[in-house]
Amino acid sequence: MNWFANRKSENLVAAAISFICLAVYVPTVCPIVSFTDNGELATVATTLSIAHPTGYPLFTLLGRIASMIPIVDPIIYRLNLFAAFVTAVSIGVFFKVVREMQRTSFFSAAEKKQESGRQSFNNLLSAIGSSLLLAFSSTVWSQATSLEVYALHLLLILLAMFFFIRGVEEQLRESGSTSRNLMAFSFVLGLSFTNHMTTVLLAPGFLYLYFAVLGGAENSWRRLMLMTPFFILGLSVYLFLPIRSSSNPPLDWGNIDSLERFWWHVSGKQYRVWMFEGWSVAKKQLAVFVNDFSSEFSYPSWLFIAFGFANSWRAPKRFVLLLLLFATCLLYSVNYDIHDINSYFLLAFVSVALVLCSGFARTFWVLPERLRKGWIFASFTVGLVAVQFYSNRSRVDASEDRLASSIAVESLEKLPPNALVISGLWDFFVSPMYYFQIVEGKRNDIVVVDKSLLQNRVWYFNQLRMNFPEIYARSEREIETFLIELEKFEHGTPYEFRLIQSRWNELLSSLVRANLADRPVFVDWRIQTEFDQSLRRTPNGYFVQLSSDSLQLSPVYWKSCFFNPRKPDDFSDNLKRYLTEILVGNIKWLTQNHKDSLVRPYLHDLEALEPSYAALLRRAPEKR
Repeated sequence: MNWFANRKSENLVAAAISFICLAVYVPTVCPIVSFTDNGELATVATTLSIAHPTGYPLFTLLGRIASMIPIVDPIIYRLNLFAAFVTAVSIGVFFKVVREMQRTSFFSAAEKKQESGRQSFNNLLSAIGSSLLLAFSSTVWSQATSLEVYALHLLLILLAMFFFIRGVEEQLRESGSTSRNLMAFSFVLGLSFTNHMTTVLLAPGFLYLYFAVLGGAENSWRRLMLMTPFFILGLSVYLFLPIRSSSNPPLDWGNIDSLERFWWHVSGKQYRVWMFEGWSVAKKQLAVFVNDFSSEFSYPSWLFIAFGFANSWRAPKRFVLLLLLFATCLLYSVNYDIHDINSYFLLAFVSVALVLCSGFARTFWVLPERLRKGWIFASFTVGLVAVQFYSNRSRVDASEDRLASSIAVESLEKLPPNALVISGLWDFFVSPMYYFQIVEGKRNDIVVVDKSLLQNRVWYFNQLRMNFPEIYARSEREIETFLIELEKFEHGTPYEFRLIQSRWNELLSSLVRANLADRPVFVDWRIQTEFDQSLRRTPNGYFVQLSSDSLQLSPVYWKSCFFNPRKPDDFSDNLKRYLTEILVGNIKWLTQNHKDSLVRPYLHDLEALEPSYAALLRRAPEKR
């Protein structure tokens, strides 16, 4: 048997590819809490809690196992390394998917007519090259730097693709029984749904290929029915959510105590408002995809993507499958109005990488005969991968990234004892604080209330009551009256906006005033205008301290908290804007309260953070 077509040898190559990727990923892993959901998901995994919709139970269970392996400390670093491991394994599986496509009769019959030892080597090299190009694309690589659900999502959709393609081929040879690989596919597909619901984007492409190859006769439908129990078995992991929620874990997103709440959670009800909002959203997200495409696949690889597309006629079923996967993913993702949209393009990037592999393999045969040397092709592959690696490493490297956790770490050190913080800064305060307080047990005297969840989610009040009973009890009357109106809003029944807004204002006022006697109360600069205007506001680091009008407080300057983000992205740009707002707000407050002598440090930091405010710095002496 040709070594290059030996499946056992392929497994060794796949393992080697995963090992290379892991060796590259590990030095770029973030050693501490990263942006957005990283802190929350690390907390959920460590404590077997319930994550935000759609719950991600498989991720939670696997993350719990990873958190218990004492390879490094702190736990967040273990979990971020777990993400690197899963992403690396995904690339090995991608290599296996490519090889399965290359040998499958209904995909590559045209190529098989001229297959030789040299052709097998060429196919193997193109599979390795396309795998590493995908591995070092910016979005895939970024999944390896911090814990998120998308690394596992990538692994599961690739496993599903592998078992599906092998299963359909096996079914062609053994039409009398249902392929074991199709049963494995069905089980993995169910598991994939328990990690991320965008697994459904596989459906159009897979259903097309299934019926295009196996036909639409009665046997095909009966086979689907036989596969269904395996799918349900994989899907049954979702039972973790109501079972675990009943024990009131530290984080119990959704409070899944009924079939209605279970359905709301697994279907992502709260996120539907950001889906299919019109052409303006689609245009914005499509621009993100187009503008960032060069960081996914470097310019030299575009030639092979184009060549693979141009030669798609050689394997029409493969082309239609990849086109459907790509188009379905892109159509859905560009109509989802969230800022961190790139991860939703993963299936599209996988499809592009498979087209690239096809173009890469065909290039060998259009070269002049004197250039069809294995060493030439291998050298060119290494060069192409090297360009991809060096163009993206600095962009995704998170090994020195302390930006996301800066506010939480600073707050842990400088907030006074028993502080109550009402915050809307999920990405770089609330989510990291979940990890520091619940997992590492730091500063549990500080009470952090998420303003957005408090305002819009009925279930959050149960978590507030369980975790902070004293806070809940002090405002119980206002909470109960607000919940009456919020229940109407949540169920889509008629409600009066002015009434719900009035009850909300009463609740905010109660949360502050009921705790001022024994708890210093802080709020974000961005939301401080929503609170009772009769309360005194005093700048304090990242926050504004609220107090009664009779209490005179001095502003507190946190010297180390103002800095310029190391590399631009949506999250760091948002944080930079917030820091700018803080500095401008501090300067205005000091000027209005005749404390001009204290302005200079803030002006200095503002100039360093945002040079466009240099004019403000130059005018400062005139004001004084």
